[in-house]
Amino acid sequence: MTSLWRSLIVAILLCLGLSSCSSHDWSKDDANINMIKIHAIVPDNMPRSDLVIEMPTVNNRTVKMDRIPLISNKEMVHAESDFVGENAMYIKLDLTSLGRNKWRQASAQLHGGRAVMTIGGKFKCLIKYEPYYKGKGSIKFYLQLSSAETDELCSLIKKNYKALVRR
Repeated sequence: MTSLWRSLIVAILLCLGLSSCSSHDWSKDDANINMIKIHAIVPDNMPRSDLVIEMPTVNNRTVKMDRIPLISNKEMVHAESDFVGENAMYIKLDLTSLGRNKWRQASAQLHGGRAVMTIGGKFKCLIKYEPYYKGKGSIKFYLQLSSAETDELCSLIKKNYKALVRR
């Protein structure tokens, strides 16, 4: 009788183990390929350096930015989009505690202004942000994207974070 119970328990555990190993729709590899990063813009007269890169933008223009991002998708937990006025968009972004600390420091040093958002190492858009983040609550990034693009960006932030923090 005990071997029957053991067999039954092993079968149940095996079924539970197999069901938890089902494939997820977004993997860490997908998240790394579509990694969202926010980079500080540096002045055009900044000398060439390994720490500064030039990113092609729209209309055959380039922007100089720091190679090391201010924050990346690893610190972006959740995002929601909303309108400012009639046709301008912003995303309200929730960060991890590390992300809040990094953004608090960056927003104080850079005094607000503009930054570059990249997805997968490619230019997505310029963002505008408020200076002096206090370290509590959400941050707002003002974007020049359509409503559909902004919603897609929010969805990507959520999917990437879930894939990156999944153990």
